[in-house]
Amino acid sequence: MSIPVHRFIVRACPNANHPKYFGWQTALICFFVGDANRERAFAKAQDALHKEEWLPIGAFRKDTLIASIVLDEGKAEVVAAYKEAQGGKAVLRARTDQMPMATKGRLPFMKAPRIGEFFLDKVVHRAGGRKLTSGEADAQHRRNADYIVGDSVIELKDIQEEGLLVPGRQDRPAQLFGSLGRGGEYASLSPEDLSEIEWRQYMDILGRPIQNQVKSAAKQIKASRNHPGKSKGGVIFLNTGYSSIFTQKIASSRPTRAGSSMPPPHACRSSPRLDWAGRAAP
Repeated sequence: MSIPVHRFIVRACPNANHPKYFGWQTALICFFVGDANRERAFAKAQDALHKEEWLPIGAFRKDTLIASIVLDEGKAEVVAAYKEAQGGKAVLRARTDQMPMATKGRLPFMKAPRIGEFFLDKVVHRAGGRKLTSGEADAQHRRNADYIVGDSVIELKDIQEEGLLVPGRQDRPAQLFGSLGRGGEYASLSPEDLSEIEWRQYMDILGRPIQNQVKSAAKQIKASRNHPGKSKGGVIFLNTGYSSIFTQKIASSRPTRAGSSMPPPHACRSSPRLDWAGRAAP
């Protein structure tokens, strides 16, 4: 008589000592365990998960497999794991949510080019604009915008810092998410679990550094509008470091001081390594 094979599925993340994956990655873990006793099989799966340096982030799904269905209809990989588990082993299969390039000790086979001010200089030049000269930028010893394009002055804001890593900025998000992680053995936290009021508070926390940048840009644009024929202003946000925030939030951030509000963005682009949003000033 063949040994029953049980399947246990759980979402998990690597712990700090995982030899291959980083702690911010997530995966779907599937165990095949052969044992006549289901609870004993589950204990083996939990033990193997710990030994493989994975931390569960949700509840386990537990199934006892039907041999005829697995052997007749299962994929080759599933059949191979099933047969191996019949020998009394705990067979682990992991499918990561991130691309396989993101592993420890291995350089990514693709690397996006560094996007910065030099790149934007070329973009503005091709659009028929130019950077302010050193003499123009130093006019009256005030902070000025970066570019002139047509009848507009444009300020570039390159956001290079991860906003939530600034000391003191983790306290408010911790308060918002703290109640979501209580009362259970595992906690999976997501902004989607917040109430409408909490969501607005969360967005305010993420957007505060951007609002400060908008205020700064408004002053620089105002100082540069004295150039003849330059009646309009704009801001380009280049996000190369603030990964906790998304493009739409950058585009919708508004300064809170009266008289310095800006209209909706006129351009918005996104990629895995780069977000940028353009905004026209009144």
